[in-house]
Amino acid sequence: MSNKPTEPPKALSPQAAFRSAMDKQQGEIAKQLPKGVDADRFVRTALTVVNMNPELLLCTPNSLFAAIMLAAKDGLLPDGKEAVIQPYNVKIKGQNGQRDTWEKQAQYMPMVKGIIKAMYNTGDVAMVDAVAVYEKDEFSYKRGDNPRIDHEPYIGVEDPGQVIAAYAVIKLTNGEIKREVMPRRDIEKVREASKAKDGPGWKNWYDQFAIKAVIKRAAKQLPSSSEHLERVIEHDNQAMDFDFGDQRPALQAQQQPLKIAQQPGQPSRLHSILGNQVNRQPEPQQAYDEPVYFGDDDYHQQQSDFHHE
Repeated sequence: MSNKPTEPPKALSPQAAFRSAMDKQQGEIAKQLPKGVDADRFVRTALTVVNMNPELLLCTPNSLFAAIMLAAKDGLLPDGKEAVIQPYNVKIKGQNGQRDTWEKQAQYMPMVKGIIKAMYNTGDVAMVDAVAVYEKDEFSYKRGDNPRIDHEPYIGVEDPGQVIAAYAVIKLTNGEIKREVMPRRDIEKVREASKAKDGPGWKNWYDQFAIKAVIKRAAKQLPSSSEHLERVIEHDNQAMDFDFGDQRPALQAQQQPLKIAQQPGQPSRLHSILGNQVNRQPEPQQAYDEPVYFGDDDYHQQQSDFHHE
Protein backbone atom coordinates (compact mmCIF):
# COMPACT_ATOMS: atom_id res chain seq x y z
CA MET A 1 0.00 0.00 0.00
CA SER A 2 1.48 3.33 -1.01
CA ASN A 3 1.87 6.11 1.55
CA LYS A 4 2.27 8.71 -1.17
CA PRO A 5 -0.01 11.67 -0.38
CA THR A 6 -2.90 12.20 -2.73
CA GLU A 7 -2.48 15.30 -4.85
CA PRO A 8 -5.37 17.74 -4.65
CA PRO A 9 -7.43 17.92 -7.84
CA LYS A 10 -6.37 20.61 -10.27
CA ALA A 11 -8.55 23.70 -10.42
CA LEU A 12 -10.48 24.28 -13.61
CA SER A 13 -9.42 27.09 -15.89
CA PRO A 14 -11.88 30.03 -16.03
CA GLN A 15 -13.02 28.92 -19.48
CA ALA A 16 -13.51 25.31 -18.35
CA ALA A 17 -15.40 26.43 -15.24
CA PHE A 18 -17.67 28.59 -17.36
CA ARG A 19 -18.27 25.74 -19.81
CA SER A 20 -19.17 23.44 -16.92
CA ALA A 21 -21.58 26.02 -15.54
CA MET A 22 -23.21 26.51 -18.94
CA ASP A 23 -23.63 22.77 -19.38
CA LYS A 24 -25.50 22.65 -16.07
CA GLN A 25 -27.65 25.63 -17.00
CA GLN A 26 -28.51 24.45 -20.52
CA GLY A 27 -31.90 23.17 -19.40
CA GLU A 28 -32.81 26.57 -17.94
CA ILE A 29 -31.58 28.30 -21.08
CA ALA A 30 -33.66 25.98 -23.26
CA LYS A 31 -36.78 26.95 -21.30
CA GLN A 32 -36.20 30.62 -22.16
CA LEU A 33 -35.56 30.13 -25.88
CA PRO A 34 -38.48 30.67 -28.27
CA LYS A 35 -39.56 27.78 -30.46
CA GLY A 36 -37.28 27.24 -33.42
CA VAL A 37 -34.06 28.32 -31.68
CA ASP A 38 -31.76 25.36 -31.02
CA ALA A 39 -30.46 25.30 -27.43
CA ASP A 40 -27.21 23.51 -28.34
CA ARG A 41 -26.40 26.09 -30.98
CA PHE A 42 -27.20 28.96 -28.62
CA VAL A 43 -24.95 27.55 -25.87
CA ARG A 44 -22.12 26.90 -28.34
CA THR A 45 -22.40 30.48 -29.56
CA ALA A 46 -22.24 31.85 -26.00
CA LEU A 47 -19.22 29.66 -25.20
CA THR A 48 -17.41 30.77 -28.35
CA VAL A 49 -18.07 34.45 -27.62
CA VAL A 50 -16.69 34.12 -24.07
CA ASN A 51 -13.65 32.18 -25.32
CA MET A 52 -12.93 34.95 -27.84
CA ASN A 53 -13.48 37.70 -25.28
CA PRO A 54 -12.02 36.41 -21.97
CA GLU A 55 -12.70 39.79 -20.33
CA LEU A 56 -16.29 38.62 -19.97
CA LEU A 57 -15.03 36.16 -17.35
CA LEU A 58 -13.98 39.16 -15.25
CA CYS A 59 -17.61 40.28 -15.06
CA THR A 60 -19.79 39.36 -12.11
CA PRO A 61 -21.34 35.92 -12.71
CA ASN A 62 -24.82 37.30 -12.00
CA SER A 63 -24.52 39.89 -14.76
CA LEU A 64 -22.99 37.44 -17.25
CA PHE A 65 -25.71 34.87 -16.66
CA ALA A 66 -28.43 37.55 -16.80
CA ALA A 67 -27.06 38.80 -20.14
CA ILE A 68 -27.05 35.27 -21.57
CA MET A 69 -30.59 34.62 -20.32
CA LEU A 70 -31.86 37.89 -21.83
CA ALA A 71 -30.40 36.91 -25.21
CA ALA A 72 -32.04 33.49 -24.86
CA LYS A 73 -35.41 35.00 -23.95
CA ASP A 74 -35.22 37.24 -27.03
CA GLY A 75 -34.18 34.28 -29.18
CA LEU A 76 -31.11 36.15 -30.46
CA LEU A 77 -27.69 34.57 -30.84
CA PRO A 78 -25.02 36.70 -29.09
CA ASP A 79 -22.79 36.31 -32.15
CA GLY A 80 -22.14 39.98 -32.91
CA LYS A 81 -24.75 40.00 -35.67
CA GLU A 82 -28.06 39.42 -33.92
CA ALA A 83 -26.88 40.53 -30.48
CA VAL A 84 -23.73 41.14 -28.49
CA ILE A 85 -22.64 40.57 -24.89
CA GLN A 86 -19.88 42.90 -23.78
CA PRO A 87 -18.14 43.91 -20.55
CA TYR A 88 -18.46 47.38 -19.06
CA ASN A 89 -17.70 49.07 -15.75
CA VAL A 90 -20.24 49.92 -13.07
CA LYS A 91 -19.46 52.35 -10.27
CA ILE A 92 -20.99 51.12 -7.02
CA LYS A 93 -21.81 53.96 -4.64
CA GLY A 94 -20.16 53.47 -1.27
CA GLN A 95 -22.48 53.26 1.73
CA ASN A 96 -21.93 54.58 5.26
CA GLY A 97 -18.83 56.54 4.35
CA GLN A 98 -17.18 53.73 2.40
CA ARG A 99 -15.38 54.43 -0.86
CA ASP A 100 -17.04 53.97 -4.20
CA THR A 101 -15.97 50.82 -6.01
CA TRP A 102 -15.99 49.67 -9.59
CA GLU A 103 -16.95 46.26 -10.88
CA LYS A 104 -17.27 44.75 -14.32
CA GLN A 105 -20.68 43.67 -15.49
CA ALA A 106 -21.75 41.98 -18.70
CA GLN A 107 -24.31 43.74 -20.88
CA TYR A 108 -26.59 42.24 -23.51
CA MET A 109 -27.50 44.41 -26.48
CA PRO A 110 -29.65 43.50 -29.50
CA MET A 111 -28.15 44.63 -32.80
CA VAL A 112 -29.83 45.87 -35.96
CA LYS A 113 -30.09 42.37 -37.43
CA GLY A 114 -31.61 41.06 -34.20
CA ILE A 115 -34.33 43.70 -34.10
CA ILE A 116 -35.15 43.05 -37.76
CA LYS A 117 -35.28 39.31 -37.02
CA ALA A 118 -37.81 40.00 -34.27
CA MET A 119 -39.88 42.01 -36.77
CA TYR A 120 -39.91 39.11 -39.23
CA ASN A 121 -40.94 36.77 -36.43
CA THR A 122 -44.16 38.73 -35.93
CA GLY A 123 -45.51 37.13 -39.12
CA ASP A 124 -46.64 40.53 -40.41
CA VAL A 125 -43.38 41.50 -42.14
CA ALA A 126 -42.18 40.27 -45.53
CA MET A 127 -39.26 42.68 -46.08
CA VAL A 128 -37.30 45.29 -44.13
CA ASP A 129 -34.83 47.77 -45.60
CA ALA A 130 -33.26 50.21 -43.14
CA VAL A 131 -30.49 52.58 -44.20
CA ALA A 132 -28.60 55.69 -43.09
CA VAL A 133 -28.48 58.68 -45.47
CA TYR A 134 -25.30 60.75 -45.84
CA GLU A 135 -24.69 64.34 -46.93
CA LYS A 136 -23.50 63.44 -50.43
CA ASP A 137 -26.34 61.05 -51.13
CA GLU A 138 -29.26 62.00 -53.36
CA PHE A 139 -32.34 61.66 -51.18
CA SER A 140 -35.96 62.75 -51.33
CA TYR A 141 -39.03 61.80 -49.33
CA LYS A 142 -42.65 62.62 -50.07
CA ARG A 143 -45.69 61.98 -47.91
CA GLY A 144 -49.37 62.34 -48.73
CA ASP A 145 -51.63 60.09 -50.79
CA ASN A 146 -48.68 58.69 -52.74
CA PRO A 147 -45.70 58.51 -50.34
CA ARG A 148 -42.33 57.75 -51.87
CA ILE A 149 -38.66 57.51 -50.90
CA ASP A 150 -35.91 57.95 -53.48
CA HIS A 151 -32.36 57.32 -52.34
CA GLU A 152 -29.23 57.19 -54.47
CA PRO A 153 -26.21 56.57 -52.20
CA TYR A 154 -22.93 58.34 -52.94
CA ILE A 155 -20.37 55.71 -53.99
CA GLY A 156 -17.41 57.96 -54.76
CA VAL A 157 -13.97 57.68 -53.18
CA GLU A 158 -14.42 60.67 -50.88
CA ASP A 159 -16.05 60.62 -47.49
CA PRO A 160 -19.83 60.74 -47.93
CA GLY A 161 -20.19 63.26 -45.09
CA GLN A 162 -22.17 63.03 -41.90
CA VAL A 163 -25.41 61.14 -41.45
CA ILE A 164 -28.34 63.46 -42.26
CA ALA A 165 -31.20 60.98 -41.91
CA ALA A 166 -32.17 57.34 -41.56
CA TYR A 167 -35.17 55.53 -42.98
CA ALA A 168 -36.90 52.17 -42.98
CA VAL A 169 -39.13 50.62 -45.61
CA ILE A 170 -41.24 47.70 -44.40
CA LYS A 171 -43.28 45.54 -46.75
CA LEU A 172 -46.03 43.67 -44.92
CA THR A 173 -47.29 40.21 -45.77
CA ASN A 174 -50.63 41.75 -46.79
CA GLY A 175 -48.87 43.84 -49.46
CA GLU A 176 -48.91 47.16 -47.63
CA ILE A 177 -45.71 49.21 -47.46
CA LYS A 178 -44.82 51.21 -44.36
CA ARG A 179 -42.22 53.95 -44.46
CA GLU A 180 -40.47 55.81 -41.66
CA VAL A 181 -37.94 58.62 -42.05
CA MET A 182 -35.98 60.30 -39.28
CA PRO A 183 -34.04 63.47 -40.13
CA ARG A 184 -30.91 64.12 -38.14
CA ARG A 185 -32.74 66.47 -35.78
CA ASP A 186 -34.96 63.57 -34.69
CA ILE A 187 -31.99 61.22 -34.39
CA GLU A 188 -30.32 63.82 -32.20
CA LYS A 189 -33.35 63.84 -29.90
CA VAL A 190 -32.88 60.10 -29.44
CA ARG A 191 -29.16 60.56 -28.76
CA GLU A 192 -29.86 63.31 -26.23
CA ALA A 193 -32.16 60.92 -24.34
CA SER A 194 -29.25 58.54 -23.80
CA LYS A 195 -27.13 58.87 -20.66
CA ALA A 196 -24.20 57.87 -22.87
CA LYS A 197 -24.93 60.43 -25.59
CA ASP A 198 -21.24 61.40 -25.86
CA GLY A 199 -19.90 57.87 -25.50
CA PRO A 200 -17.94 55.89 -28.11
CA GLY A 201 -21.07 54.14 -29.36
CA TRP A 202 -22.73 57.27 -30.72
CA LYS A 203 -19.37 58.75 -31.67
CA ASN A 204 -18.04 55.79 -33.67
CA TRP A 205 -21.22 54.10 -34.89
CA TYR A 206 -23.70 56.92 -35.32
CA ASP A 207 -25.12 55.31 -38.47
CA GLN A 208 -25.92 52.02 -36.71
CA PHE A 209 -27.55 53.79 -33.79
CA ALA A 210 -29.55 55.95 -36.23
CA ILE A 211 -30.77 52.83 -38.07
CA LYS A 212 -31.80 51.27 -34.76
CA ALA A 213 -33.76 54.39 -33.88
CA VAL A 214 -35.74 54.46 -37.12
CA ILE A 215 -36.44 50.71 -37.05
CA LYS A 216 -37.85 50.97 -33.54
CA ARG A 217 -40.04 53.91 -34.57
CA ALA A 218 -41.21 52.07 -37.71
CA ALA A 219 -42.17 49.05 -35.59
CA LYS A 220 -45.02 51.13 -34.16
CA GLN A 221 -46.69 51.00 -37.58
CA LEU A 222 -47.03 47.21 -37.62
CA PRO A 223 -50.67 46.11 -37.74
CA SER A 224 -50.51 43.89 -34.65
CA SER A 225 -48.59 44.13 -31.41
CA SER A 226 -45.93 41.56 -30.61
CA GLU A 227 -44.78 40.92 -27.05
CA HIS A 228 -41.55 39.43 -28.38
CA LEU A 229 -40.70 42.44 -30.56
CA GLU A 230 -41.63 44.87 -27.80
CA ARG A 231 -39.36 43.01 -25.38
CA VAL A 232 -36.40 43.08 -27.79
CA ILE A 233 -36.88 46.83 -28.29
CA GLU A 234 -37.14 47.39 -24.54
CA HIS A 235 -33.94 45.44 -23.95
CA ASP A 236 -32.20 47.57 -26.57
CA ASN A 237 -33.49 50.76 -24.92
CA GLN A 238 -32.08 49.56 -21.61
CA ALA A 239 -28.74 48.68 -23.18
CA MET A 240 -28.61 52.07 -24.92
CA ASP A 241 -29.13 53.61 -21.49
CA PHE A 242 -32.02 55.88 -22.40
CA ASP A 243 -33.16 58.10 -19.57
CA PHE A 244 -36.85 57.29 -19.39
CA GLY A 245 -36.96 57.80 -15.63
CA ASP A 246 -36.68 54.10 -14.78
CA GLN A 247 -33.89 51.84 -13.62
CA ARG A 248 -32.05 49.17 -15.58
CA PRO A 249 -33.99 45.98 -14.86
CA ALA A 250 -32.48 44.07 -17.73
CA LEU A 251 -29.03 44.14 -16.17
CA GLN A 252 -30.35 42.88 -12.88
CA ALA A 253 -32.77 40.29 -14.23
CA GLN A 254 -34.34 38.10 -11.62
CA GLN A 255 -32.40 34.98 -12.44
CA GLN A 256 -30.68 32.51 -10.17
CA PRO A 257 -26.95 33.20 -9.78
CA LEU A 258 -24.69 31.30 -12.14
CA LYS A 259 -23.16 28.50 -10.10
CA ILE A 260 -19.52 27.95 -11.00
CA ALA A 261 -18.14 24.44 -10.59
CA GLN A 262 -15.48 24.13 -7.90
CA GLN A 263 -13.01 21.41 -7.10
CA PRO A 264 -13.49 19.77 -3.69
CA GLY A 265 -11.84 21.71 -0.91
CA GLN A 266 -10.68 24.69 -2.94
CA PRO A 267 -12.24 27.61 -4.81
CA SER A 268 -12.15 27.61 -8.57
CA ARG A 269 -9.87 30.02 -10.44
CA LEU A 270 -12.94 31.65 -11.92
CA HIS A 271 -14.20 32.43 -8.41
CA SER A 272 -10.80 33.90 -7.58
CA ILE A 273 -10.77 36.05 -10.69
CA LEU A 274 -14.29 37.25 -10.01
CA GLY A 275 -13.46 38.10 -6.41
CA ASN A 276 -16.02 35.60 -5.03
CA GLN A 277 -18.89 37.86 -6.10
CA VAL A 278 -21.26 35.10 -7.19
CA ASN A 279 -23.94 36.07 -4.70
CA ARG A 280 -23.15 39.77 -4.53
CA GLN A 281 -25.97 42.13 -5.40
CA PRO A 282 -25.18 45.65 -6.65
CA GLU A 283 -25.85 48.55 -4.34
CA PRO A 284 -28.89 50.64 -5.25
CA GLN A 285 -26.97 53.72 -6.40
CA GLN A 286 -24.86 53.06 -9.45
CA ALA A 287 -23.16 54.95 -12.24
CA TYR A 288 -22.63 53.26 -15.59
CA ASP A 289 -19.61 53.57 -17.80
CA GLU A 290 -20.32 53.48 -21.53
CA PRO A 291 -19.67 49.97 -22.85
CA VAL A 292 -17.60 49.56 -25.98
CA TYR A 293 -20.00 49.14 -28.88
CA PHE A 294 -18.81 47.22 -31.89
CA GLY A 295 -20.38 48.35 -35.13
CA ASP A 296 -21.25 45.52 -37.47
CA ASP A 297 -18.14 45.75 -39.65
CA ASP A 298 -15.71 46.24 -36.76
CA TYR A 299 -17.20 43.47 -34.67
CA HIS A 300 -17.18 41.02 -37.55
CA GLN A 301 -13.53 41.82 -38.25
CA GLN A 302 -12.67 41.02 -34.64
CA GLN A 303 -14.79 37.85 -34.89
CA SER A 304 -13.21 36.73 -38.17
CA ASP A 305 -12.54 33.26 -36.78
CA PHE A 306 -16.09 32.84 -35.51
CA HIS A 307 -17.76 30.06 -37.48
CA HIS A 308 -21.55 30.10 -37.87
CA GLU A 309 -23.63 27.15 -38.83
